Amino acid sequence: MARAPTSREGPEAVVDQIVKLSRKVDPDGHARTLGVGVAGVVSGGGTVVAASNLVGWSVPVELGAMLRRCTPSYVSIINDATASTLAEHQWGNGRGFDDFFAVAVGTGVGGGLVLDGQLRVGPHGVTGEIGHTLIDPEGPACACGQRGHLEAYLGRRALERRARSVESTGRTSLLFDMAGAGRMTSEHWRKASEQGDAVALELLEDAARALAVALSNVLAIVDFERVVVAGGFVSRLGDRWLDTVRERHAPSGVAGVSAEILGSGIGDNAAAIGAALSCDVKRANR
Repeated sequence: MARAPTSREGPEAVVDQIVKLSRKVDPDGHARTLGVGVAGVVSGGGTVVAASNLVGWSVPVELGAMLRRCTPSYVSIINDATASTLAEHQWGNGRGFDDFFAVAVGTGVGGGLVLDGQLRVGPHGVTGEIGHTLIDPEGPACACGQRGHLEAYLGRRALERRARSVESTGRTSLLFDMAGAGRMTSEHWRKASEQGDAVALELLEDAARALAVALSNVLAIVDFERVVVAGGFVSRLGDRWLDTVRERHAPSGVAGVSAEILGSGIGDNAAAIGAALSCDVKRANR
């Protein structure tokens, strides 16, 4: 296993990171495939056509082509939340379910859908993009430029932005004390909420409500049995926050129907595992 913070210097720097990390974990070059999960919308051939959470990326970016010039391996580019969904379906808490939805919460919010036992991507590569479903047209600004999307309420970046807005009104919070002028990490949110910090609890409650509404809307359209809510941010908050999502989701189900909501069965490496699994899936479908 090898990790590195995603470069903020653009796609060329990220490609360089990927190549270096792959060589670190496979120094002898035995691997014949390279799977990459990207926080963005991916079209056929591995072109990233939207990436609002990647700093320095001016889309479209032909990420697949860039990587193929650097490695002899078969390259698969997939949305990171879709990759997590694939991993949960094959190895995690979606295993054995033909119809389930997965949500990945980190810097932003993504998702993936399995119907009739098959991972769905869609003709534009946006199936499962629950982060950009509308909660309130007059709501806060989303990173994509629109207003009131789920990702304007949930995800580390949106929650920090909302917390800083509260800070500007003069309210105090453990979040501000711990983070100072720096980034509010998932760990800061966990500690603040566990200590009963009012600002953290209010914003996390609002985020849980927004996710519950979004899940009910998706459920009304595609009718799934189980939801897996995963990602680094959620894993830090723990099951207590997921209990709030469950409480807000259940009363709003269609005709009394609601989906079972679970955390990840794999953990923080779900996207990486799913990206690797996608190589076999794509090669089998060629």
